[in-house]
Amino acid sequence: MNDDEQTMAMWDTCLAITEQLLLNTTYRSRSPAIMGVAAQIITPASRHTDPKVRSMGIRCLGLLCLHDLNLAKSFIPFFLTIINNDTDAIRIVALKIVFDLLLIFGPKALGDNKAVRSSTPLHFVYLPTCVSESGKRSQR
Repeated sequence: MNDDEQTMAMWDTCLAITEQLLLNTTYRSRSPAIMGVAAQIITPASRHTDPKVRSMGIRCLGLLCLHDLNLAKSFIPFFLTIINNDTDAIRIVALKIVFDLLLIFGPKALGDNKAVRSSTPLHFVYLPTCVSESGKRSQR
């Protein structure tokens, strides 16, 4: 195994463990241990250049946000930026996260954030990729 393969294997393992930790924990506050995992693993992964690592990191970030309304409010603009600018697969991950946050916290997840109010509405972001120029739904 070369260095790149080892690095990717390390990311896969770390993010899989982090995902399971976040899925199977019941905390409701920003504990130092969880925030340490966020700073050392989740945040760098969510900004990684490799799409697979970035997707897993964004998913873990979304899971982390499901446990804390204030954290969710602070990362909504980041998720909306991803929905507007990333690859289709990662956009879908971010879109699912935003919907999950809205289901858990309701509209208060959006908060009073000016960046959220001034960003492109979600229906303008996602619908054009699903509807062809003739107005018929694409076969994606």
